[in-house]
Amino acid sequence: MTKPDTPVLRSLAGTAVKLPMKRPLGTSAKSIEDACLLLVDLFTEDGIKGHAYAFCYQPSIARSLVLIVAELSAQLAGKPLVPLDLAQAVSRYFRLPGVTGPLAMVASSVDTAVWDALAKSAGVPLATYLGASLQPIPAYNSNGLGLMSPEAAADEAEALLEGGFTAVKLRLGRSQFEHDLATVRAVRRRLPDSVRLMVDFNQALTFSEAMQYALALDDEGIYWIEEPIRHDDYRHMARSAHLMAATPGRHWLEYVDWADPILQEPLQIKDGAAIISDRPGNGLAAKISPHCRQTASPMRAYNGSRRPNSETSASTPAANPSSAIVSRLRSAIAAAPRARSLGTTA
Repeated sequence: MTKPDTPVLRSLAGTAVKLPMKRPLGTSAKSIEDACLLLVDLFTEDGIKGHAYAFCYQPSIARSLVLIVAELSAQLAGKPLVPLDLAQAVSRYFRLPGVTGPLAMVASSVDTAVWDALAKSAGVPLATYLGASLQPIPAYNSNGLGLMSPEAAADEAEALLEGGFTAVKLRLGRSQFEHDLATVRAVRRRLPDSVRLMVDFNQALTFSEAMQYALALDDEGIYWIEEPIRHDDYRHMARSAHLMAATPGRHWLEYVDWADPILQEPLQIKDGAAIISDRPGNGLAAKISPHCRQTASPMRAYNGSRRPNSETSASTPAANPSSAIVSRLRSAIAAAPRARSLGTTA
């Protein structure tokens, strides 16, 4: 039975933005220079706001999900903030296409925003609301370290130790494994022995390649090997279980700074550990700052009442609670010559 004082969902709003990465991410699949994010805002009947964001890889994905959030808003409006019930409602709504790929991004973002709002309604940090204490969490630096020359990778790996990081992640997956191996060795030589080096193939390998390369890396000082084969190749994952394992949760946090320009309080790193915010909720809150004027670009998007080629525009807060934020973002971008919308050509 739902508690009488459980917050009730009033609406959801999605905003797609693009933020230039400080360190471009070169992977075996593609090179990524901008973080395309979907910002999800949840509003309750009593004025509580929950926030979340998802990294969407491509601008077209982030743009398309804005409409999905609007559809979910109509489906979930008036429902109590009971995470399991809302998750099941989202699964029912996506039953035919399935909660996979970009739809899973939306579902997880809504779930995150729900928990944020619940913790705020209780006036405590999300970790406390879930029954944990606010302990620092070891973090590895996952910015940059894409496919580049061995010397450049060694330089960047060394720079990523700033802030006290004791672990970094290197991307692999070049067409010739010898080049991957040369880069691993260059980075490993540059880093102190105490620094852990993770590697990520971004699903670039066949099963036979993964078996061969994993053994070749066995004596190179690698802490773990991530995503050597396709994420959905369950048959081969089962066969390689003696070489690969799922890591237990919470012992490492993957740190990236992609959303920092629009966060009021970016995640703090001290002595290589993430410091959990003591503010109510999950600690996420967007901002409009002078720096954001130079970096953030709202993408062309639409809601249920506008055509697909129209831009998000201001409306009354009652009609669209996130419109004031979107309006300020667009005004800020308009004043910055270097920023551009993802809906236009370069």
